[in-house]
Amino acid sequence: MDSVESVIRLREDQQRAGKIVSAIASEIEPLAAAGKGEEAQTRLKTMIAKVETSGQSDSIKKMTMSKLKVLGIKVAAAKKTETRDQSMASSDSAELSKRLDFLERKLETAQESFATVIRSIEGFSEFSGDLSGEGNKEKVVANLKEKMKLGEVSKAWVDNMVKAKSEHAGILREVEILQTEAPKLSAVQKGRLANLRATAETALDLLKQATP
Repeated sequence: MDSVESVIRLREDQQRAGKIVSAIASEIEPLAAAGKGEEAQTRLKTMIAKVETSGQSDSIKKMTMSKLKVLGIKVAAAKKTETRDQSMASSDSAELSKRLDFLERKLETAQESFATVIRSIEGFSEFSGDLSGEGNKEKVVANLKEKMKLGEVSKAWVDNMVKAKSEHAGILREVEILQTEAPKLSAVQKGRLANLRATAETALDLLKQATP
């Protein structure tokens, strides 16, 4: 083979290798750009194996593999970013769960304290704190106002109700702060937060109506 034929063959091999790389890149690069670095790396390894076992000439294989090294570097960088993002997301989720656990315990304590204060009034010894029914809440509020009007509650009792109101308002503010981080919350965490808010709001509404 003379030098002219060698140059022509080299160019043909380069063109063929370029087409193979372009075809592979058209599958791999969108995955990497979408943050799917691990999937892109797995697919790239599969493509490389196919090239290595193909019937292409050694020259074309060598050129193709050389060009794919650049794509491999991009994919590795995408995978590194993906791994870092997953680690950060996992850390954020764990932190949010801790904050939710704390708020749930805090609300449970505030609810028990609130119910204890109400049960201390004559006629409310069976109060369970269940205010899910609007009519039930309005009935409790009306009865408490009547007790206050008749002077059947002490200043200490009123002070304790005001304290309970403050506690529930504080918890509600913390819930609202957590809800501003909605993009980081899982579906389960959002559900827990919604339950926290509903419970705190219901009790707070009663406390606002029943206290000065």
